[in-house]
Amino acid sequence: MDIFKEEEHLVLEEEHDGIRELDNRLPPWWLWLFYITIIFSLIYIPGAVYFSWIPHPEEEYRREVAYIQSLAQKATPKEGDDLAAGKRIFLQNCAVCHGRQGEGKIGPNLTDEYWIKGNGTLEDIIRIVSKGVPPRMPAWEKVLGATKVKQVSQYVLSLQGTNPPNAKAPEGKKVSRGKGKQKEK
Repeated sequence: MDIFKEEEHLVLEEEHDGIRELDNRLPPWWLWLFYITIIFSLIYIPGAVYFSWIPHPEEEYRREVAYIQSLAQKATPKEGDDLAAGKRIFLQNCAVCHGRQGEGKIGPNLTDEYWIKGNGTLEDIIRIVSKGVPPRMPAWEKVLGATKVKQVSQYVLSLQGTNPPNAKAPEGKKVSRGKGKQKEK
């Protein structure tokens, strides 16, 4: 096997199955990436584990749940102005997929006792409208804002049990209307 003259000094003494290797240096970009990773871990691990500079995923989850619960507590499904505003928002943004009466088109039927995600409570509806259901339903929180999400969620809750014509077949798990307790099929 021919070894280039300028690389002869880099050949290691070890040989495995007739193969000898060069003692090449690692590329500088790779070394810098490695060093940056070490420095990042020296900051991240103590910050996340010991000092709570970086929020733990469970803490973030609790904050999200508390936020959704606070929206749900402020909301009542019978407020007339909010319900009318929710209906306008629904017709503008949601009727394309869920139908003008919530009967379901591309999206699921919102008037029956069956839910694909969540359990039909106001909290769950707010969470689903806010965060979306990838890849089919977009998150509406940034587009609509918290108040409009609450209003449209109240309207969706008011649709339960309306039985519109041409309603889409049930999908998901059967739950009791708006109470969040699941029934067995």
